[in-house]
Amino acid sequence: MNAAAVWYALAGSMGSQRWAAPVATFAAAVLVLYAQGGDVGTTTAMGVVVLFVVSAWLAAALAHGEPADRTAVTAASVGGLHRARLATVAAAAVWAQGLVLLSLLATVLLARGVTAPWLVAELVAHETALVAGTALGTACAPPVLSRAGWSLAIVLTVTVAELVVPHAPPVRLLVDALDTPGGQPPWALLAGLLLATVASSAALVAAAWAWAWRRG
Repeated sequence: MNAAAVWYALAGSMGSQRWAAPVATFAAAVLVLYAQGGDVGTTTAMGVVVLFVVSAWLAAALAHGEPADRTAVTAASVGGLHRARLATVAAAAVWAQGLVLLSLLATVLLARGVTAPWLVAELVAHETALVAGTALGTACAPPVLSRAGWSLAIVLTVTVAELVVPHAPPVRLLVDALDTPGGQPPWALLAGLLLATVASSAALVAAAWAWAWRRG
């Protein structure tokens, strides 16, 4: 996969406007939740939850927005179907990076106790949620699942499980560690969870795609 392939996927996603609903939902949720002016740790915890579900929704939406004929054209242009799928995933991640920046800006403007270390911690926590959410949405989309309704149902089910199951990684662990007024960011947990999430997310997507292509 190269930058040209990702740019091609981004251009296609802009035209489809499937990014619009997830992005608008995230912006509205952040503005409503952060307007309470809570502690920076609590604010970050809320942002992690919203970003997880919205990044999963965004990844699934972009994957569902690729018709089979256009996917074939993209694959021919970028050197194979595998690269075309990866480019779509990367495009979803690029869109989600914009949401991370929006969350950081809203935190600076609205949250209490914002410091440089906490902004770095918020960035790491959001990137962890972004990676996990994008992997979930990718695993719930074509070529694994062809129906958007099932994709959304699974994303919502996993999100609920992430919140209600004690110590569920990465979302519940992040929420429990961050939603504590005062103090310093939990650096060891944040770093370890980011690395573990990247590895497990890559394994999830690889396993889901391998199963889908073996089945098909």
